Amino acid sequence: MEKLNLKFLQSLATQYPSVAKACTEIINLQAILNLPKETEHFVSDVHGEYEQFLHILKTGSGAIRNKIEDVFGNTLCARDKKSLAALIYYPEQKVERMRLELSEEDIALCTYVCPGKNDYGPLLRRSLTKIEVEG
Repeated sequence: MEKLNLKFLQSLATQYPSVAKACTEIINLQAILNLPKETEHFVSDVHGEYEQFLHILKTGSGAIRNKIEDVFGNTLCARDKKSLAALIYYPEQKVERMRLELSEEDIALCTYVCPGKNDYGPLLRRSLTKIEVEG
């Protein structure tokens, strides 16, 4: 085992002959690990299916669900997370189905979780007004 360690250390010594060079490489590698990951999204084979494509756009290809999980992890149950996601994806339909008044906190929460930072207040208020008029 010592021979293996010695061989490994000798190899490192040739690549990084000084402590400063080794430290510089460690800092560089840590910086690379902390860079944001690239996002690529490929959608194919929708064949003009507008509804399916719109769903992919509204759900942010799972990014919104991930954000909800990051923010609310263990504080919300799975059902509430799913309900919040549906409210963000399809606010008009979800509010109409729920038939309840949303608080300012609920609206602020939708805006906070949305990666595009859309202001959901006006949209949700129109939906609520529509429900009241029709209801």
